Amino acid sequence: MFACCARKRVEARIVDGSLVVSLPGAEPPRVWRTELSQATSSIMEIRETQGKHWLVMKAQGREEDIAAFTKKTSAIDALQAVTDAMLDGAPGTSGMLGRLLRRVFKILFWLLLLAVAFFFLKGWAMRHIARMPAPAPAIEQGVPMPADDMFKQ
Repeated sequence: MFACCARKRVEARIVDGSLVVSLPGAEPPRVWRTELSQATSSIMEIRETQGKHWLVMKAQGREEDIAAFTKKTSAIDALQAVTDAMLDGAPGTSGMLGRLLRRVFKILFWLLLLAVAFFFLKGWAMRHIARMPAPAPAIEQGVPMPADDMFKQ
């Protein structure tokens, strides 16, 4: 991809009980990490100061400036990435495990839905096949047959 068009994407993950956030679009670019046990009742917010938009964490009576952004949309993207990471993985579980379980349940749901649809359609087809008239006798060469029987086919 071209350097001029590459988007600096914020990534946030929960790794071994810590929230790790990669902020390549921050001024300066950085990686930030905090223990989730210290951030149990924290508030993440965006604050504008001197033309910069700061991603700030307030926890246990203290404030920590995480990163500064020149654009508000970049700060909002960072806040959203942190929010998604915290919602995906609760302390003691892996975000990857949560995503894996969701995928497994989605696959099982679709398989169950396909099985129900298959059995429904199979029953519907069997009812319609049972209502079909008996097949007409086959025409044999050299054997006389009434015209009415021949034209029914």
